Amino acid sequence: MQMKRVSVFCFAALISCLLIGCESQPKEPGRYYNKGKGFSIKFPDGWERVKTPPMGIEIQFTNPASTEIISVQVQKISPQKTLTDGFNFMKSLIQNNGGVISSAGQETIDDCDAKWFVTQYNRENILYYLLKKEDYLYAIMLGCSKDTVSDDFENKMREIAKTFRFEK
Repeated sequence: MQMKRVSVFCFAALISCLLIGCESQPKEPGRYYNKGKGFSIKFPDGWERVKTPPMGIEIQFTNPASTEIISVQVQKISPQKTLTDGFNFMKSLIQNNGGVISSAGQETIDDCDAKWFVTQYNRENILYYLLKKEDYLYAIMLGCSKDTVSDDFENKMREIAKTFRFEK
């Protein structure tokens, strides 16, 4: 009787392991996954996760010198709201608080429409990307202080933003 219980337990454990293995895909090294909010993003090597990001920020990473920062925010929105609605709201919020929009545009990230703008706000240069999927607005914010901005800041940050993916 004892042997039968052990066999049944081992069989159940083996089946569980196989099922779990079938469901999960291998994780890409250096990529942050947030299964609950359905996204992932790859941060540059050497960057560190901020242990306590500001309220409303899902994840935040900073470079070793703490001069550049990347944040991702996910907000549930009304199904009637569009990506353009969210984009216009964010731009006006920044402008109403003294930010200056220097450029804006759109592109595709992970086969999804994305809108972006660059602002100088509170002594920082920030590149905002906004994407909408279902009832969620995803904001990728990439920034650095005005004192440390480099000529290739936007290009480097755009490459990071393009690593954003929606996960199932």
